[in-house]
Amino acid sequence: MTESNSKDIKTINTMKFITPVSMPCTKEQYEADLKEPLKEMGYKEGSFKFWDCELNQYITNNFGLAGKLGNVGYKTAVSPYYHFIPTYDPALFLALAAMTDAEDIMKWECYVYNDYNEKEFSVAPCNLYVTSVFRKATKEEILKYFEMKKEKTEMKKEKTDQSELIQSGNIVEFSDGETGIVIDTQLGKLIQFGNLCGKVEDLNEDLGYFGNPTLKIVRIRKINFPQQIISKNFHKAPIIWERKEKRVITVSELLKTAGIKGSDVTVEVDV
Repeated sequence: MTESNSKDIKTINTMKFITPVSMPCTKEQYEADLKEPLKEMGYKEGSFKFWDCELNQYITNNFGLAGKLGNVGYKTAVSPYYHFIPTYDPALFLALAAMTDAEDIMKWECYVYNDYNEKEFSVAPCNLYVTSVFRKATKEEILKYFEMKKEKTEMKKEKTDQSELIQSGNIVEFSDGETGIVIDTQLGKLIQFGNLCGKVEDLNEDLGYFGNPTLKIVRIRKINFPQQIISKNFHKAPIIWERKEKRVITVSELLKTAGIKGSDVTVEVDV
């Protein structure tokens, strides 16, 4: 056995997992997504005798002591002792459960670049030991990464859902006040505006049109009565999607909306 291998085994045998985490999880989900990765990390199975009760389908990586897997009841799972993940997220559970006190980055842990900053964020399962380039990701960095990943996934899904609403016969309203109807043709889907028309394929992911970032679809309607196909009755068709734009508001406007006088507000700063 080489000196390097001896060091690796010693590290694995003496390291401690440092982030207790709990999450809703069924026995089937554990078997499919978590069991083998957690065992590879060095976790041992504890008690799972409560899983038959629907109220106790929560898993923790800290059952009784660090490095012991088990399932617990809801009250135990949401204890402040654990970082509680409210919905089933096996990737996040594994990322947090993999955190150790070992000096080196273990292959299942997450890492970030040493020069980490807000604009250059990178985290992924590591297959290398710590170098001058990488360091272990903190719990906060891991949580932020997964939150950003979730937001991007939700945004992508929302854009996909929006695109699927651009169906033949649906009415679309643009930010400049123009209203048109989607029609299927041999040339593909078109949006007809009175005597004009445009191609649906020219819409971008944000439902903007003709390369003009300010010209966007703001509302989509679905005809549910024959007379609504007449342009003057477009507005009578029920709305099935509407753009929700973020509003920019000043602090003074926010205080006014809340009925708070600026003179009643103080800010404490640690120096």
